[in-house]
Amino acid sequence: MPRTYPWPLLAAPITAALLAVPFLPNPQPTPATASSPAVTAPPTTPGAPFTARTSPSTAPDASAPWPERTRTDDATASRLERAYTSGTAAAVRVNIGDSGLGSGFFISSDGYVMTAAHVALGGEHGDGADLSVITDDGTSHPARLVGYDEARDLAVLKVDGQGFAHLNFAARTPNVGDGVVAIGNSRGAFDGGRAGAVTALNASLDATFPTGLVASSMPLAPGDSGGPVLNAQGEVVGVSTAISLQGGNFSSYFVPLTGSSSIVRDLQAGTRRGVPVVGVSVAEPSALGLTGTGAVVTGLTSGLGGERAGLRAAQLREYRDANGDARQTATGGDIITAIDGRAIKAPDDLITYLRGKQPGDRVTLTVQRDGRSLQVNVTLSAKRTA
Repeated sequence: MPRTYPWPLLAAPITAALLAVPFLPNPQPTPATASSPAVTAPPTTPGAPFTARTSPSTAPDASAPWPERTRTDDATASRLERAYTSGTAAAVRVNIGDSGLGSGFFISSDGYVMTAAHVALGGEHGDGADLSVITDDGTSHPARLVGYDEARDLAVLKVDGQGFAHLNFAARTPNVGDGVVAIGNSRGAFDGGRAGAVTALNASLDATFPTGLVASSMPLAPGDSGGPVLNAQGEVVGVSTAISLQGGNFSSYFVPLTGSSSIVRDLQAGTRRGVPVVGVSVAEPSALGLTGTGAVVTGLTSGLGGERAGLRAAQLREYRDANGDARQTATGGDIITAIDGRAIKAPDDLITYLRGKQPGDRVTLTVQRDGRSLQVNVTLSAKRTA
């Protein structure tokens, strides 16, 4: 059965390593714990539909502003349309240098803007480098990064000025079946509206995305990340973060927020929460024609903990099989089989364990190297944002 993937919604030709991991169908409720992109992208699985931040939209056709009108009653659709129309004055397009864009919105009249962390950090562009926002009247404002939380995929920017139209947060998270509408900048639209309904609460994708997400039928696409999701009253209920496709079924996701969410105040106050990393790229053994379980080290980031500890990356070779399909094999290199005595069956196990760690913490990796089992002590590094 082909594997399918969730994707962050940043529409930008970013060349930094991307994450591609399986989508879990019918997300089940899970505890609201932090998630962290601990490793960079594995090689793609042969035959898998790999799509990431730079991909074209895989959402349903949404050339009309209200593609979900036929799926909701007329009264709800009308309220959502009014919420969208009134909300555009506070919505912005977020530019990252000359090569990327996302979405965002003002949360105060004095220039604080909320967006997604993966938009604000800008991939290869670094820690808030060359950020700007374009308001609904077409004015471009330089912006600076104030705070971010990568595990929650949220960030706050600041632009100079006063009197900006801004949005207020709702008192509660919407229920399944409630209508919602997102404002974003996908498909070349500026502050476009995409309406839908909530389909699941407390949803999870995998270890590299936030947990406790809200799933919906809104037809989001790359470029919508960081934009506001509004209820029928025009109040913010969340921030757009990801999309997925499973068995032909499309779903979009947003990080839920309410007026009592302390993270908004924390980010405005300058809190910056990164994620710890080993500094390796990993892949499942089966993706490289190997047997067994674990996480095959396929690359090392110069200067980070994995390289400093002496981990070894496998040598990769690409070829085409008898059917003409692209394949990869690996020789040499380490296979991580445990961390601090906990078994690593697949790369996600490594990422999940590192959620509870901090940069500077020391972990012990058990690795298989040339038929031997070794213990390697690694000091976790902060994920580079510059």
